[in-house]
Amino acid sequence: MTHPVSVSFRDGPAGRRAHLVGGPDVWELIDGLVGGDIPADERISRAVDVFGLPRPLVEAALTEYAEFTDEVDAQLECNRDSAERAEAQWRRQQDLLAR
Repeated sequence: MTHPVSVSFRDGPAGRRAHLVGGPDVWELIDGLVGGDIPADERISRAVDVFGLPRPLVEAALTEYAEFTDEVDAQLECNRDSAERAEAQWRRQQDLLAR
């Protein structure tokens, strides 16, 4: 298994994660690329427009995702869980402020 040349890795609070050289983390692009409300054959072009990235970088992210689906999906799940916890905390704070 190899990573596309335009994919590198960085460490952070969420651990080691793949990112596009000169661009976002792979999970960020994949979250906006996979699924959604447009036909599958239009998604890469849309991602190019939305993220402002060259098509080869978008395709590199998709290649990374195809090869390392479990790792990227785990990062997506971790981020969703973190966002849900943060929102729940914010709602509790808002409830306290409303007293």
